Amino acid sequence: MAALPGEVNGTAAAATALQEKRPVSADQYGQLTFFAGNLENKAAPGEQSAHQCLVVTRQGRGFRFDRSSLKETTTRKGRCYARLAPGDEVLGVCPLNGSLLALATSRRLLIIRMAEVKALAGVGRGVRLMQPEPPGVLFFCPMNEDDVLLVENSKGTVRELQAAQLPIHKRGAKGKLVRGGIVRISLKSEEATGNH
Repeated sequence: MAALPGEVNGTAAAATALQEKRPVSADQYGQLTFFAGNLENKAAPGEQSAHQCLVVTRQGRGFRFDRSSLKETTTRKGRCYARLAPGDEVLGVCPLNGSLLALATSRRLLIIRMAEVKALAGVGRGVRLMQPEPPGVLFFCPMNEDDVLLVENSKGTVRELQAAQLPIHKRGAKGKLVRGGIVRISLKSEEATGNH
């Protein structure tokens, strides 16, 4: 069992996410489980905001859910949120705080609209966000059109890409090939861009 970051409210670990890896059979599956924490605010149905969380898996699947559901009483085993396909694992969980989503493998970058990431009301596998080549999705980053995406290649060169100028694809695509590969993606800080 491996602990995942539980920073779902943007400030502190308000919930703990545990990912269980077990042999998959008809009655067993990997799962993402949350244990109730001290979370505030409730999003309106269908609302995309920081009141929701985003989950992305290594095999390129993902979904969003309302974090207020983490306040509900759970059993000692927690509340299951995702069933993982054989060999898949949760890459990360973060607050949903952007209109776009960047996903990257070791060679490709894909930008999709966050609206294409479906909200799950129950337990499921989510939707196909990207068709990654092995070893799968390595990085993801919610962002807005006025953000600057930093893409570092295998030689240590960092490219600054204006989100508004990047091609936006439909979810489930492979993404654009990046010369030199990708070792990391991140957003340029507000201090560095002069935005406050």
